[in-house]
Amino acid sequence: MYVRKIDDKELTFHVSGMLYQRSLIMRDIETGTYWSHILGRGMQGPLHQRKLKVLPSTLTDWKTWRDSHPDTTVMVMSNTRMEFTRASYKNKTRYGAGAIVNDKPKIWSFWGLDRQPLVNDVLENQSLVIWYDQSSSGVWGWQRNVNGDVLEFERKDDKIIDKKTNSVWDLKLGKSIEGPLAGTTLKPFILIPTFQRAWRTFHKDTAIWPKDDPYKLADDPITAGGVVVE
Repeated sequence: MYVRKIDDKELTFHVSGMLYQRSLIMRDIETGTYWSHILGRGMQGPLHQRKLKVLPSTLTDWKTWRDSHPDTTVMVMSNTRMEFTRASYKNKTRYGAGAIVNDKPKIWSFWGLDRQPLVNDVLENQSLVIWYDQSSSGVWGWQRNVNGDVLEFERKDDKIIDKKTNSVWDLKLGKSIEGPLAGTTLKPFILIPTFQRAWRTFHKDTAIWPKDDPYKLADDPITAGGVVVE
């Protein structure tokens, strides 16, 4: 999810009908620039190499979101692909959550997260915690620095606590709900749910978690109606 403004100009995006490395290319109506949805970067046109600001977002099911945010609003869009359902995530090895810090990319595979839903990690000296919901395949990332301390989280008696204060946390909200830190909110860490193939194609030097992730980049050709070249 991106902020659709560049230099105070609000852009209107639509699907261009083209692909780059088998991934969707957007086009903005105002300048005609083509944008990679994976990189959030102008690939061709007047705004070439400009980057859109990334917003924290979560890909999850409606029930999980509504349970955490009962006062939420919802945008209903037309359904153009009937096959995108919960079953789409049956093969966990195909998917992951990627992030970039200081130009260093990393991806946490759903295959690994399904086996270890709670991960304390560090990327480029940024301490983070990742929580994966096995029922919805939703994934959330948070920075785990609080009041000058780096917290370490663990699951204990079906609750998530930090080892330093034993406070209880809801990592779908990034908020402590019980204990000495009750009411404290973690700062979001931006994760991008994506196909592993797309992430590894665009970020060939990416770090991968876990190291024994079984996914192998398919060596199949690009089959597309159009291709945008940098």
